Amino acid sequence: MAERLITPNTVTQNIVLSGYGKAGKLDQTEKVLSGMLEGATAKPDVWTMNMMEYMRKLSFPWTMSTYDNVIEVFSEAGDVKHMEYTFEQRRAEGMKADTKTFCCLVRGYGHAPVFHKIISTVQLAGKLEIPENTTFCNAIIFACAKAEDTMEMERVFERRKDKQSLPDSTTYSIMVPN
Repeated sequence: MAERLITPNTVTQNIVLSGYGKAGKLDQTEKVLSGMLEGATAKPDVWTMNMMEYMRKLSFPWTMSTYDNVIEVFSEAGDVKHMEYTFEQRRAEGMKADTKTFCCLVRGYGHAPVFHKIISTVQLAGKLEIPENTTFCNAIIFACAKAEDTMEMERVFERRKDKQSLPDSTTYSIMVPN
């Protein structure tokens, strides 16, 4: 497909995921899923997640990356129920959350919109000593923008400057309406 410049769609990618899963090639499965998340043409869907469930049924262990990818898929869809369920599964398996995980959770609550959960999520991140890097602050600013809460957005922005975490182009693109 690459040689013929054919861009795979979601259905094609799901078939590839299924094949890698059946062959036990977990690393390749995660690469395809990551590519789907990063690309614009083949976004994961319900069937993609059923490939992920297939991995679990075959006793393929999920890695931190697998969990982050699945949480991100549900986050982008604003599917809070499944996003939280996946997060809790990860915690139950003893896998620590990281900055990416919390970015996905905050953005997911922004997409949903379930803004009251953002505060408790940020507090949990603080308790778990998750670094508030530029990406994490951008996720919070994104959620504030979705809630049209400019006061909280400014507070996050100012607190970020106090911690010497400089804003980037993403920060400004979120804060400045089109």
